[in-house]
Amino acid sequence: MRLGELCKGLMNIPAGCGELDVSEVVCDSRKAVEGSLFLAVPGETTDGFLFAREAVSNGAVAVIAPQGGCGETSLGVPVLEVEDLRGVMGDVADRFYGEPSKELEVVGVTGTKGKTTTVWLLHHLFSRMDSTAGFCSTVENRIGEESSEAKNTTMGCLDLHRFLAELVEKGGRRAVIEVSSHALEQQRTASIRFDCAVFTNLAPEHLDYHEDMDSYLAAKMKLFNSLDSHAYAVLPRSQEVSKVIAGNTLANLSWYGRGSEDGVTGIRVMDEGMEFTWRDCRFSTGFWGDHNLENLLAVLSAGECMGLKPDEMAAAISEARLPPGRLEKIDHPGPYKVVVDYAHTDGALEAVLEALRPVTPGRLITIFGCGGDRDTAKRPRMGKVAESGSDRVILTSDNPRSESPEKILSEIKAGLERPEEATLEVDRRDAIGLGIRMAREGDTVLIAGKGHEDYQEFSDRKRIHFDDREVARDFLQEVCHV
Repeated sequence: MRLGELCKGLMNIPAGCGELDVSEVVCDSRKAVEGSLFLAVPGETTDGFLFAREAVSNGAVAVIAPQGGCGETSLGVPVLEVEDLRGVMGDVADRFYGEPSKELEVVGVTGTKGKTTTVWLLHHLFSRMDSTAGFCSTVENRIGEESSEAKNTTMGCLDLHRFLAELVEKGGRRAVIEVSSHALEQQRTASIRFDCAVFTNLAPEHLDYHEDMDSYLAAKMKLFNSLDSHAYAVLPRSQEVSKVIAGNTLANLSWYGRGSEDGVTGIRVMDEGMEFTWRDCRFSTGFWGDHNLENLLAVLSAGECMGLKPDEMAAAISEARLPPGRLEKIDHPGPYKVVVDYAHTDGALEAVLEALRPVTPGRLITIFGCGGDRDTAKRPRMGKVAESGSDRVILTSDNPRSESPEKILSEIKAGLERPEEATLEVDRRDAIGLGIRMAREGDTVLIAGKGHEDYQEFSDRKRIHFDDREVARDFLQEVCHV
């Protein structure tokens, strides 16, 4: 594509440069190849323009930089300056990849909790109706049967447009994108045309980044502010902030909830899952929890907005399972349950414990910790929730990063009313073994915080392989003599 065609109307193009052929668009200088257009995106800790020379040496034929960001530097290639580089990046990517979101039905899912599960279940519905559906999430990115590792909850802007273009090329019709508040603040979804946006809930999280709840909500609302009048906003009736979102979007509104006013009756929880009636159709699931019922109702409402019928969704949902690391049961022959879950906030942990209590005739044994270099205010809150919802609590490490694990456990312990009854075991492997050996018939052992993650992160970004599910299976083989 010619540079002039790519950037027309977005910025001033130096005379004689419009005919330059652009073979690729990159914001990572290491990925620049012959004919690339390099976008020198400013980062949180460094200036993207510092890498422009490397991009040019790798073959970049032009650079887009923030207004006034290049000073007197001469690179030997045209430098196009813009005021809002992140916003322009979405327009450039959209043009370069052929406006892929115009060819697709795109659903975005945002909120504090439940995003991954909602994306996963919605993709399950779409894939049953259309074999080549795609999704991007915390757990993985997928097009049809092809899966790739997810490095972030939401891909970078260029990668996201490239992903959608690949989905179009492979014959896909629908895409579901997990949209984080960070992604919205950083305009990673810029120029994507969403046909539907789903809001799950809002609870304290990422306040080390957003500073306060008003700023956090404002970030989430950017997804709904971007919708036009043909799109749908799917909102939970139980959330007070839904009214604020509803008053600030042009989209058609679709409300969901667990009450009869939203068409839900006959909720029944069993050891093997849940049943309920919605839109006069009976649904059965292989998982538990009010929070997962809310997620599923968001999925059904979004599916209805996208033209799916209740009866065909009921058939598909009966086969659905939760994403890896979300209330994931570890199979073993023992007379108790072992469950791994990603819950790493007080609200998420509370929801998981409430989901497990009705299917736990014995004790709930909870093993968890809190991440280092992250929101410290939630640590005592998580301790309080774990104590009130569990019969036994084991505090342990969970990605301590640069912080002392003992310090983190001490801050969690500060939220306990009966700290002397809790067990502290810094080594996460030993903590999991302790919890499993403690279990008796009818008990449930919950290993919370990491879910699908397969690493522990320490100082200097050092990572070691660590998967709660693998560790639990090792101990279960020992205890159950499998």
